[in-house]
Amino acid sequence: MIKRIGESEGLVILSGFELTFNRAPNDYLVYGINKEWLYRHDNLLDSTIEYFAESIVETGAVIIQAHPFRKRLIPREKPHIHGFEVYNGNRRHDSQNKRAMEYAKSHSLIPISGSDFHQEEDCARGGMKFENPIQSIEAFITALKIDTPVLIQTH
Repeated sequence: MIKRIGESEGLVILSGFELTFNRAPNDYLVYGINKEWLYRHDNLLDSTIEYFAESIVETGAVIIQAHPFRKRLIPREKPHIHGFEVYNGNRRHDSQNKRAMEYAKSHSLIPISGSDFHQEEDCARGGMKFENPIQSIEAFITALKIDTPVLIQTH
C-alpha cells in the first residue's frame, strides 16, 4: 500500500528493514533482501550478525550498522557489515555522529545519513542525495557501494 501511495505522489519507495538480534543490542539497517528470502530464514532474530552476514552474501544485500556509538552498542567491522550510519538525526539520543564518521572513514565503511524517524520531530533530520535518480533497490545498493552520496545533516 505504501508503495502505491508513494508512486501516486511521484516517489520511489524502496524496501529495507532494521534488524536487532535477540542476544545483542546493535541495530542494523538491511537493504536488498526480499520477503521470500525472509520467509525462508524465519529464525533470524535468534541468530547473530556473523550468521546473518554469511547467509546474505549471495543476495548482494548491504548491512549498515545504525548509530554504532550509542551507549552499550558495539561497533562492528567488515565482513559482517558494509557501512555505518554516520549521521543519525534523532535529537533524543547521543549517537556520537562525528565519531561514527571518523571510524567509517578509517575502516573504509559505506557512510549513510538518516533521520531515525520515530516521532514527528524526527522527520527529515537526515538523508542522502545521489548524483543520479534512484529507481530501484539494486540501483540504491550500487550507488551506496560505488558513488559517494551527499550526506544531509541537520543540527
